[in-house]
Amino acid sequence: MKNIAFIHYSSPPVIGGVEFVMEAQVRFLASRGHKIKVISGKGKRFLPEMDFTCIPEVYSLNQVNTKVQEELKERKTDSFLSLKSYLREKLEEELKGFDVVIAHNFFTMPFNMALTAACHELAMEKEFIVWIHDSPYFDPSYSDFLDSIDQESHPWNLLRRALPETTYVALTEARRKKAIELLGIPKEKIKIVPNGIDIFRLLNLCDELRKIAEYYSLWEKGWIGIFPARLISRKNVELAIKIIAEMKRQGTDSILIITGPPDAHREGEEYFYCLKNLVEEKKVEDRIVFLAKYPSGDGYFKVGFNLLRSLYLISDFLLITSFQEGFGIPLLEGAIFKLPVFCSDIPPLREIGKEGVYFFSLKESPEKIAQRIIKILKTLKPLNLFHKVLRTYDWERVLKTHLIPLIRE
Repeated sequence: MKNIAFIHYSSPPVIGGVEFVMEAQVRFLASRGHKIKVISGKGKRFLPEMDFTCIPEVYSLNQVNTKVQEELKERKTDSFLSLKSYLREKLEEELKGFDVVIAHNFFTMPFNMALTAACHELAMEKEFIVWIHDSPYFDPSYSDFLDSIDQESHPWNLLRRALPETTYVALTEARRKKAIELLGIPKEKIKIVPNGIDIFRLLNLCDELRKIAEYYSLWEKGWIGIFPARLISRKNVELAIKIIAEMKRQGTDSILIITGPPDAHREGEEYFYCLKNLVEEKKVEDRIVFLAKYPSGDGYFKVGFNLLRSLYLISDFLLITSFQEGFGIPLLEGAIFKLPVFCSDIPPLREIGKEGVYFFSLKESPEKIAQRIIKILKTLKPLNLFHKVLRTYDWERVLKTHLIPLIRE
């Protein structure tokens, strides 16, 4: 494990885009056992297991700093040099024993040039990873500011100067291209680490789902379908299995989560045994999840309300293949969660779903039903974006994929 320090003008609970990114990175690295320290000019300790140091002069709007910034525009450097020396001394002391420093934004933004200059010097002695969120050279609205400074003089020229042993990070390929032009360094010196969102927190997903998702590698699969029903013969689970097998055969990666246990009253175990045989026959063992068999101690695993809600929230579609229903509550649930619903065309479901559901005839072949489902899923743009974000832009996935290689655990 490494000792990792973060530096930015401000930190949570101060609200801002960079602050949110830094908080996600801190929480992630701390959860993996790294020792973390956050150094900022305004903020508080927001995680029990991290260290926090406030150096007021690091804050971009600190009065001492704003005075220095104005004097620099007038080419007066005495106060700047004094503040730079002070910040270097303070930071040098705070960074003792830390292996890596993650610096957010101030290497390319002009809001505290004494901090920028001090860290340029420290980066000659210590490993820095520099996050480039923005630059006045990327944004036309800064043209008046750039006209107000001598861009070629020190310290303003540091905004375009790259350090030879420093790793730089951009958020997108488009931003990396701009950073290459700005700093004049090779492409391989600037890594891409996209921003993300905390999907579990945003959707209020239960912790149980996190474990289940990891156990079944849900994020490694394609479309996630939900089949919220007990294993009863009238639910026609065989057809659902055959549809998923056909989707696989047609080159579409999908997984179906069947939530309920075998029926306790009518030869449920025997039916379950037949379904498992069909799964093996169709070679979709990794595409059909019987949650009843999720390891949880004795007996069948029970899906509670919070888990069911969370499963609906991460699913891409709802599948109902029943040949008989008294009503059809899952159809209502799927509608509330705005899922595309694919279901058998039987009177109760037709009465409830009407034009809001994608119906199929029970006389149709699994091949044709699968074909139609694939075609529809591919055309639903909001669903496709949701699908991509869920698998690509969750903070846990972003940081595991992109940040960990940078700090070389």
